[in-house]
Amino acid sequence: MKVSVERIEKNVVSLEVELEEEALDRALERSYRKLVKKVAVPGFRRGKVPRKIFELKVGKAALYEDTLDTLVPEAYLDAVKESRIDPIDQPKFEVIQMEEGKPFKFKATVEVRPEVNLGNYKEIKVEKKVEPVSDEDIDNQIEAMRKANARLIDVQDRDVAERGDFAVIDFDGSIEGAQGKDMSAREYTVEIGGGRLIPGFEEQLVGLRIGEEREIETSYPEDFPDKEVAGKKARFKVMLRGLKRMELPELNDEFAKKAGGVETVEELRKSVASSLERSKEKLAELKLRNEIIDRVVKDAQVELPESLVNRQIDSMVADYSYNLSQQGMTLDKYLEAVGQDIQSFREQFREEAQNVVKRDLVLREIAKLENIQVTDDDVTARLEEISQKTGRDMDSVRKAFTMGTGEERLRDMIMIDKTIDFLVKECSA
Repeated sequence: MKVSVERIEKNVVSLEVELEEEALDRALERSYRKLVKKVAVPGFRRGKVPRKIFELKVGKAALYEDTLDTLVPEAYLDAVKESRIDPIDQPKFEVIQMEEGKPFKFKATVEVRPEVNLGNYKEIKVEKKVEPVSDEDIDNQIEAMRKANARLIDVQDRDVAERGDFAVIDFDGSIEGAQGKDMSAREYTVEIGGGRLIPGFEEQLVGLRIGEEREIETSYPEDFPDKEVAGKKARFKVMLRGLKRMELPELNDEFAKKAGGVETVEELRKSVASSLERSKEKLAELKLRNEIIDRVVKDAQVELPESLVNRQIDSMVADYSYNLSQQGMTLDKYLEAVGQDIQSFREQFREEAQNVVKRDLVLREIAKLENIQVTDDDVTARLEEISQKTGRDMDSVRKAFTMGTGEERLRDMIMIDKTIDFLVKECSA
């Protein structure tokens, strides 16, 4: 095989590949033996038709077409390895010469991974900052535990709703005069001022007396997840059925045993403090990793291939469409509701997609320069981690992650993670 590489644009190369004539002859023979089994010729058993008669009956074009379908992709992959280019898109093929008795020549034009000019990433130093756990942090966490173990009891000394009460209500709602979906409920309990319902609803419950009805008018926020109602005015007919208040358990040793699995309140405070310290340590580690990556990527220079950016946008749109489907809505229906076309919708993901693509290109370049490799032990360790987290046995996890291109993608993820680990070790102050 002879391979020549010509760079025809900044990130586009042309591979010219030449195979010896024997390679073409062998490929043509393989195609003949495959196709002859599908052809019926009077006087010959199926699969036993001589090649010359087969070519007269079927035509050489079919033979050459099948040969191209197998020979070109195989030769292209070998040429990629030999030339050490790094394609990022599907190639476009052009046959230059294909005749029996002569070398087979073809050209492949393909977009390759762009050159990345890294900054002095090893000189970047970032300090991990772990916030100390304060008494207030501990108090707030214990208070949250008390609320999680609280019970609601009836308000006995009044029948008028106040902020902080838990109101038990019936309500029916409409949007601009039309009955809306999921806008009616009976004996619904809501904390007044808890921010669970749309803005303006809970505040208008204040002053309502048990058994009394009231009409509430408010508007859905412009950024409300359900775009069919976002920004629209809503009217609710509400009746207050009852009032409850939260009764917190007393903070004593009995509560410490029940809520924290320890013997005393003092031990509970120590346990909460340890838990908060671990959480703050993890948060600091995450911030450190993100800051290091951000600075390394910011210092790098690379021309982003449009194909990679568009592919990332495709992925983001697919994720968004899936999330909509979980809410019973299609992407087309959503776009119609918000008055947006698909092109402008895609464009809103462009900046984020560009950031993702640049980050990936930079990390891959560092992995290549630092010779960061993924071993079989790395793969096994990651599969064991997935098995433990999901509760699935190793055989099913291994099968799920090694089918098709699964293992390649898994190795890719591990390589990126190992590269980030390398940067954290190198750049931590």
